[in-house]
Amino acid sequence: MAKLQIPFALKGIKTVEFATLKDSFKDGDTVNIDSGFELGINQEENSLLVLYSVSFLSGDKPFIVLKLTCNFGVDPDAFKDFADYEQNKIIVPKGFFTHLAVITVGTARGVLHAKLENTNFSQFLLPTIDVSQVLQEDVIFDEVPQKQE
Repeated sequence: MAKLQIPFALKGIKTVEFATLKDSFKDGDTVNIDSGFELGINQEENSLLVLYSVSFLSGDKPFIVLKLTCNFGVDPDAFKDFADYEQNKIIVPKGFFTHLAVITVGTARGVLHAKLENTNFSQFLLPTIDVSQVLQEDVIFDEVPQKQE
């Protein structure tokens, strides 16, 4: 089976939210991590968006919160291959979105490190995440694909 080649570039990174809530952290509490993805599309710019949110919890209270988006520009010819004109949907292969999600998580790890460096929370690192377990299927957007010349 041939590998799918989709030319793309990271166009932007935006920290949507960052907070440390010192009063919510209790030393000795079990620390858990809650995280999730939201995926988006911008047809006009041939771009895909990955929003990643992560919270470190002390007990059930968040004490570190980070949300960030990575905006990925896709080659226009490759982007139009996502269009399914018969179903009026845009279908992005799961393997490609998984790759973008992995880049986004790595970016979040770096942002978190930079923001927590030299603070009382610097020991909290974002662990590795098997994103392939999160995205199980192709990502389908219920948007009418724009015909491109």
